[in-house]
Amino acid sequence: MLLSLFALALAVQETPPAEPEFGRPEWLSKPTRADLTDAYPVSAYETGKGGTVTMICRATAMGDLDRCEVIKDTNPEAGFAGPSLKLTRLYKMKAVGPDGAPVTGRLVRVPIVWTAPGKFAADGLPYDLIPLERLTWTGRVRPTKTIGETRTLRLVCRISVTGKLTPCAEPGSRKAYDGPAKWTARKFTAAPLDVDGKPTRGKLVVLEFPDVTSKLP
Repeated sequence: MLLSLFALALAVQETPPAEPEFGRPEWLSKPTRADLTDAYPVSAYETGKGGTVTMICRATAMGDLDRCEVIKDTNPEAGFAGPSLKLTRLYKMKAVGPDGAPVTGRLVRVPIVWTAPGKFAADGLPYDLIPLERLTWTGRVRPTKTIGETRTLRLVCRISVTGKLTPCAEPGSRKAYDGPAKWTARKFTAAPLDVDGKPTRGKLVVLEFPDVTSKLP
């Protein structure tokens, strides 16, 4: 009997302390919609992909998040995990929880929902992408693929009723692009019908340009 009690007491002593419960923090700040748009993975934005990344973090004495880990990713191929971890630096909570106890060391579950773009930020119209290979071009000037390891600039452009590309903007940007590549994009004219005979008017297309710093004449 005494031996059994001793074994039971030993087992209790060897049981690791329970982790602090997931807190329900009172947030002082979180990433804004603009922050998520700026951090949106380019390839996911171009293809209209979304997803949810759930992380577990430790709360610091100052109310920041530390030692965050991804525990669930609904669309791992879209590349949301890395940007989600970077966005955790924008979270800030009250140093004392609703229960009156300090949040230091508590585990906090942080989900970030990445919503696929429903609208093209540069003009507020529907995000309706057409693959570049489905387009045909009129005139002598048309897009070509860059060669070698040239650094590229990606622009998302709207095909107008005349086939011209306007506006063009960097993925996620709410402002139309106004750099050197704009003058090249203006020379492109998409045919009114794609290779399947469907209208191209109003569609978005993603183009890559050599990333130059000097303005074209």
